[in-house]
Amino acid sequence: IGSKSYINQNGKWVEMPLNVTSLIGSLMNSALPQEVENNITNAKLIGPDILNGKPMLVYQFNYTFTQDNINITTTTKLWVGVSDGLPYQEVIQGNLNGIESTTTNLVEYDPSIQIQDPTAK
Repeated sequence: IGSKSYINQNGKWVEMPLNVTSLIGSLMNSALPQEVENNITNAKLIGPDILNGKPMLVYQFNYTFTQDNINITTTTKLWVGVSDGLPYQEVIQGNLNGIESTTTNLVEYDPSIQIQDPTAK
């Protein structure tokens, strides 16, 4: 919200000690894809799994980012659909300047959603 960022810790929302908006802004530059690729290590296939009844392949990789007194290290597991190659779940265990966190993202695909170009007439 504005320049403030919040995180839910043990059921309570608290202000983060750093400006995540600024962090995201610094990451969003033309070198981002190459920078991310350069900072990924130990990428490997963990093996097959089933997620919500669908066959998946699970991958794991480590990521490290350091810039402007921001230090991020993460280990990510990513579930990718065997039949369509789409990501369905990721579990990220990380450390942001000494703050430990675990984030689970579940992705659902709704074929009825149509995204239109807002500049098209």
